[in-house]
Amino acid sequence: MSALDKSPLNPNFLPSGGFKVLIDRAPDLDFFAQRVNIPSLSIAPLGQPTPFVSIPHSGEHIEYDPLSITFKVDEDMKNWLSMHNWIKGLGFPNEYREYRELKTSAMFGRNGIESDIKVFILTSHRNANFEITFRNAFPIHLSGIEFNSTLNDVEYLESTVSFQYVSYAIETKPL
Repeated sequence: MSALDKSPLNPNFLPSGGFKVLIDRAPDLDFFAQRVNIPSLSIAPLGQPTPFVSIPHSGEHIEYDPLSITFKVDEDMKNWLSMHNWIKGLGFPNEYREYRELKTSAMFGRNGIESDIKVFILTSHRNANFEITFRNAFPIHLSGIEFNSTLNDVEYLESTVSFQYVSYAIETKPL
């Protein structure tokens, strides 16, 4: 390869539908995921004061935007209700018992409050190329469901759930 040859080693484009989502605490949602974003991250610069201008330097704390997953709502609403009940349990809606049951739920590992979320980025051949793990995630927003009887065609309902998490790590998967 010459110094003038700038051809990429892999000329394939990343397909927008090339992903798979796994949520330990919400297996009913995995199959129905339609869209997922890899959140942006930022670091606020620190300013060093001088008599003339503030000189920017790199900051100390990374801020992660929420992870959003849009999914088709299944006919029994199991996936939507699992997110609904998770948020409701976090918020002490009626009784402390609901939070206690959520926290002591051994079914999901560590505790029932948080869950790791894995997003697999697939190649154009549908092989896992990257694994992104969102650590200690919990839902912070669930969109409502709008029913509409005035439509001419059947449209299946979607909902979006947003998660906050501690951090995420991107790991390359061997092909």
